[in-house]
Amino acid sequence: MATVGRGECKTTGGKLVAVSVRLDGGAVIEAHIDGDFLIDRIVPADGAPEDGITPAPKFDDTATFDDTAKFDDTAKFDDTAKFGADTADTALLADIERAIVSNDASIDDLRALPAAIEAVIAAHPNTRLVGTTVEAIVTATGRAIADASAMREPVVMDSVAESSSATTGVVENVAPAPTAPEDFAGRWSTFASRVAIVIDAEPYFPAMQMALDEVIARRVASGRMPPTLRFWRWGSPAVVIGAYQSVRNEVDMTAAAEHGFAVVRRMTGGGAMFVRPADTITYSLYVPAAFTDGLPVVESYRLCDMWAFDALHDIGIPAVPQPLNDIATTDGGKIGGAAQRRFPAGRGADGSRGPGCILHHVTMAYDIDAGLMTRVLRISKEKLVDKAVSSAKKRVTPLRTLTPLSRERIVESMRAFALADIPSARAADLSADVIDEARSLAAGKYATTEWTYRIP
Repeated sequence: MATVGRGECKTTGGKLVAVSVRLDGGAVIEAHIDGDFLIDRIVPADGAPEDGITPAPKFDDTATFDDTAKFDDTAKFDDTAKFGADTADTALLADIERAIVSNDASIDDLRALPAAIEAVIAAHPNTRLVGTTVEAIVTATGRAIADASAMREPVVMDSVAESSSATTGVVENVAPAPTAPEDFAGRWSTFASRVAIVIDAEPYFPAMQMALDEVIARRVASGRMPPTLRFWRWGSPAVVIGAYQSVRNEVDMTAAAEHGFAVVRRMTGGGAMFVRPADTITYSLYVPAAFTDGLPVVESYRLCDMWAFDALHDIGIPAVPQPLNDIATTDGGKIGGAAQRRFPAGRGADGSRGPGCILHHVTMAYDIDAGLMTRVLRISKEKLVDKAVSSAKKRVTPLRTLTPLSRERIVESMRAFALADIPSARAADLSADVIDEARSLAAGKYATTEWTYRIP
């Protein structure tokens, strides 16, 4: 009878990756990857095709097992035709999963697996994992195999770390030497169009917010909209999971339903967002792809949030960047987190090629019910392994604890600062056709169970 197991590994200073496996006859016959890692897509400037896509394998669903909390038969990463999604990131993950399944060695010996995964990554030069490593993926695979074969001898992992968290690999997880402030300031002055500063005209339901991000980003990428900074108005409580996270491993769906939280999946990586409208500040920045040219990933986050750090400092909030992608206090308390996605250059109405786009969005906690958060979210101990806290409750530092200002005053102060500080910024509204397109996309994609459960 087939058995299943799950393993996790948190990269120090980075993100968590998890691997779920199904074993049968002493071999891995199925593997799935999920986690709060990020995937950075290098958008070719000349519009060249992105990394190729190999069709996902069809796994044998006939095996019987009773550990459905850990695994699911549903095939992943095959939703491109339905949703029109960019596929480079999901292709990379699908190929890593194939490498795990195709590992020629015994499940008791994973020494050949790192080279196989490195070969897969090399075959996707325009797509890179951020916040996790080959070492972490192999460690998580070994832990999953051990979990699925509790009666076996421990899996041999002498090529990877024995410690709880992985520290080395193919992606950057620590901050490089900071870019000079004058370079950052110069980049903000290079936009050909005036930057539109927008506040949502009304509160939008969570799936609509996900759709607005995609619609605006694609329009900026094609040159049909100018660079834009948008402040969100949330219409209801939500848990927003990252593009590569597993629903069942991140959210207690019963508790979410009991407390009125919609569960939606965004198109960027990173961790789950716990959102209550009165407790949350969210903004999105949509800028041409060249804005971050030549910058390491960590620095691209710092650049996109440069105006926000200055705006928060202006009202007395001591916010600082905390690698990889967090906004924090000087003593390490987490205020919020960011995520990014790059969009290739699309075609404008006149057929000309646009500038491409970087979508950069941030959610900050103004206040938080930490007890409710830990009932709705499932936060593993592995995720906190390199944090100087014992629980997720102690990690979050809401803005309310740092300022007497109301949430609304903070948002308005940040908006006013952006209008005054960002060169050529102007107040603007979203057009009716943008809203209409987003409503259609929300209904056809972000509000569907197929999208939300693309990684069950």
